[in-house]
Amino acid sequence: MTEVDGNTIYVQEAGGNTVKVKLTSATKLTKSEPVSRKKIFPGDEVVVSGTTGSKGTVDATSVSDSGSSAASSGALASSGSSAAGGSASSAISSLFGG
Repeated sequence: MTEVDGNTIYVQEAGGNTVKVKLTSATKLTKSEPVSRKKIFPGDEVVVSGTTGSKGTVDATSVSDSGSSAASSGALASSGSSAAGGSASSAISSLFGG
């Protein structure tokens, strides 16, 4: 985020473009803080960023945990990339020993 101006924030994308984001009374704002791996649990909805190796394992640069159960929301988000074109989704279960 590059600027806060009242009910508007400006977010710079990875490509350098700035996006104007309007906040309303219905906007849900959350703020993450670092936790240890002992604070994430099977069933939590996570977003994984990192590089996928040739065997499908992700070297995570970050894992964001919403704290909500993927089973109750019906969704699981993941992201990742590699030269081999792999995905981080295969590594999510390995984060929890599965």
